[in-house]
Amino acid sequence: MQSQCRLSSERLAVFCLEMGMLVRSGVDLSAALNALGADAASSLERDLYQSIHQQMEAGASFSEALAAAGAFPDTLVWMIQLGVESGDLSLILDSMYDYYTREAELEKEIKNACVYPLIMLAIMTAVLFLVVYKVLPVFNGVFLQMGISSPAWLVLLMEIFHVVVSLLIILCVLLGAGLIIVGFESKMGGKQLLTSWIKRVFIRSKINKWSDIGRFYSIMELCVRCGLPMEKAFTFMLQLITHPQLQEKVKQCQIEYSQGKSISDCVDEMQLLTHAESCLLHLGEQSGEAAMVYRRISDTYMKKAAEKINETVNLLEPLLVGLMCFMAGSILIALMLPLMNAMLVIGGA
Repeated sequence: MQSQCRLSSERLAVFCLEMGMLVRSGVDLSAALNALGADAASSLERDLYQSIHQQMEAGASFSEALAAAGAFPDTLVWMIQLGVESGDLSLILDSMYDYYTREAELEKEIKNACVYPLIMLAIMTAVLFLVVYKVLPVFNGVFLQMGISSPAWLVLLMEIFHVVVSLLIILCVLLGAGLIIVGFESKMGGKQLLTSWIKRVFIRSKINKWSDIGRFYSIMELCVRCGLPMEKAFTFMLQLITHPQLQEKVKQCQIEYSQGKSISDCVDEMQLLTHAESCLLHLGEQSGEAAMVYRRISDTYMKKAAEKINETVNLLEPLLVGLMCFMAGSILIALMLPLMNAMLVIGGA
């Protein structure tokens, strides 16, 4: 029976860390699951660990029980299966902890990048709403008392701003509902329709390309550290990498590696690295420090992805503020012009 609790990258990192410590200390897997269930942060997680424990008591292997639970990614299940078969489960779990920690940090950056512009958009909408629906009626009342009829262009401008504010309100409501749905989908099982649509839009972005390059070298580091065969590593990569161009390059790299080329030569032909990074990779392979080099390159591209996210947010902030100032200023200037004309007429009389 599949659990309705879908673990986030942060919770997966914690799971790998705790299981790694327990396995390394010699605790049996069933006892380790009982310990995790007792300290679970929620009843859903407690039920999840109990379900895995029951599956193992019925004769399933650790990886089979994780797969049956439905709360763990296939890649983690696959890596744990390799760890059990090779006898290096604690090392695999430690490596997966590092991997999911970096994934959690990137997800946090993306979430913050989405929430901040939404807050700015909500503030802009609130300000314009007050101006259009509260300030304008006051000025219209003043015009009527003074016997001034609003110019046709002013009436048209006000109608346009009414439509704009209405659209902004609808946009804020839709975005807010979308965030709630995505948050709900990330915690519950089942089909993640909205989350999947957002991912499809995100897949071809430069942020996703750099983060996928970071994942590629993170997996390379993991496989070198754990002594896993590169043939299986490529299968693992193709399950995680979503950028279409990078997927094709990984497939080509896999073919060339199977034909006898060294992994560094295959990676060079992918043309993803700078010359300095490529030289560093060759030196790392020759000196036996390939895992360290892969980690450095992975960290570099993960940081690039995070910097691109921050750059996008820093660009949106002045644009939204400038748009709000322009619209509010246009409305106030349009209102002041008839009043100034009226005062000039009164002064001339």
